[in-house]
Amino acid sequence: MLNITEKTNNEVATISLSTKARGGAPHRRVMARTGPMKIARLAKVWAIFSAMFLPEGYPMSVSSDYTEYQMYDTLQALCSSVTGTLSTTAVLKGVGVGNAEATAASATMRWLIRDGTGMIGRVMFATLCGSDFDNNAKTWRLVADITNDLAIMLEIMSALFPPEWFLLTVCVASVLYAVTGVAGGATRASLTQHFAVRGNTADVSAKDGSQETAVGFIGMFLGMFVTWTLHDSFLGTWLVFLFFTALHLFANYRGVRCVVLPTLNRQRAEILFAHFDEKGTTTPMLTATEVSRRECVIPLYRSATSTQCRLGCGVMDIPGLTSVESFQDLIREHPKGTSFLCGPTGKVLLCEKATTRDMIAAYYVCYKLFEGREVRGGKSLFQGCPSILVKFASAQVPKLLQALGEAGWVLDRCQLAVLDKRCDWPPLSDSLLS
Repeated sequence: MLNITEKTNNEVATISLSTKARGGAPHRRVMARTGPMKIARLAKVWAIFSAMFLPEGYPMSVSSDYTEYQMYDTLQALCSSVTGTLSTTAVLKGVGVGNAEATAASATMRWLIRDGTGMIGRVMFATLCGSDFDNNAKTWRLVADITNDLAIMLEIMSALFPPEWFLLTVCVASVLYAVTGVAGGATRASLTQHFAVRGNTADVSAKDGSQETAVGFIGMFLGMFVTWTLHDSFLGTWLVFLFFTALHLFANYRGVRCVVLPTLNRQRAEILFAHFDEKGTTTPMLTATEVSRRECVIPLYRSATSTQCRLGCGVMDIPGLTSVESFQDLIREHPKGTSFLCGPTGKVLLCEKATTRDMIAAYYVCYKLFEGREVRGGKSLFQGCPSILVKFASAQVPKLLQALGEAGWVLDRCQLAVLDKRCDWPPLSDSLLS
């Protein structure tokens, strides 16, 4: 007799297999019921619900922060549906619904101009900011929902403006909706990849769409009830809008705060660099969960390193690099075989063979450079002798990378806003590098 334990999300069972000599069919016996439902009938309901709205294999098939994020995401989607109903009512009134003097042609033209403005805004915004969505996914996710609330507010306010201002107001709101669509869609894709720990990105994305559809359906009826109850009350409309908008912003902020990303962007890298410089190797490196608590998701974070360091720039971008001698001087300041060259202003040349670890090392060198300038009031701690800075930082890099790896950080990819230029410089003689 061979007993095999079989586990699912809802129960633990034992499968008993007999030998060929004894014969008999396999026997399955439920040992215990687990999960959120302990009654068989409710367990079946939970199984149907899971199949409709949760990824296959949940919760093992998603990251640990998935459930909390989806709870807040569901709440914010419900609030957005209600406020969206209020804005739709205001826009329909603005284009002429209920006005006997309005014509279908004029309403159609207003609607087309509104949509066309949003299309142009979508293309322009994606062109200007598309490369930064992966680098700061949590921040852009919050920005998307803030712009959504601003757009809804403008559409509701359009009823207060003179008729000649209506078209301009809804066009501005349409541009804000475009920002919401581009930033929200891009960051949703990035976060979906993070949640899908078993490579089940498509399944996680599909179930997220099902959740959003179900919440939108409920929000639609709730919005209809609110609209019918208010009876065009100005004060009531704004009170409902302010309440659901505040709840919407709270849910979005809490949602992005609970996401734990194990890859390095510039802000997370600087938090880790500061901890490493302060504690060294005597204290374990901060984990992704600990860094997420310190990370600022509000789009106000700026540091000297994040704003001035440019990884992957061109030779002509480095000031003073105009001759063979100046290039040789720059190489002398770096260890032999280096895959990057850091200029005095934070511009970094990357070799074609540069790996993600080299990019992290280069950013750490820039961090040390600008950290010294902040301490010394704009002057580098290693002013006049940058080779000391580079060699000092380069000596710390192996210890830093080892500490990051032991803390569970992903080091084979990063979001450090690296540009696409790569350089291939010839090796200099040993006499020049000595």
